[in-house]
Amino acid sequence: MVAAGDQLDAPRAGTGVSAMVGKDEDASVISARLREAAERGEALELIVVLRGKVRPARGKDPGRWHLRVRGQPVFTFPAESVVAATPIYRGAGRAPR
Repeated sequence: MVAAGDQLDAPRAGTGVSAMVGKDEDASVISARLREAAERGEALELIVVLRGKVRPARGKDPGRWHLRVRGQPVFTFPAESVVAATPIYRGAGRAPR
C-alpha cells in the first residue's frame, strides 16, 4: 500500500492496513512486504512506475497495451490500470527515441 506520508485514503482508513511509501523504504523492506503478501495470498494495490515505449496489443482484447522497457521483456497491461501517463524529458536538444 502506498500513500502520501503515512496517510491512507478514506476508504482504507481504519482497516488495519499500513501504508508504504516506496521512496522512503529500502528495496529489501518492499521485497519483504511483497513476499509476505504473496505467502498469505493477500491482494495488494501497487503503483509502479515503468518507462518505455507503448503500442496497442494485438489480439482479442483491444483495451490492452504493450510497454517495451529497455532490455526487458514486453509488459502487457489493460488501459484502465493506468493512473497517469507523462512524456519522459530527455534534456535540451535531445530528440525522443
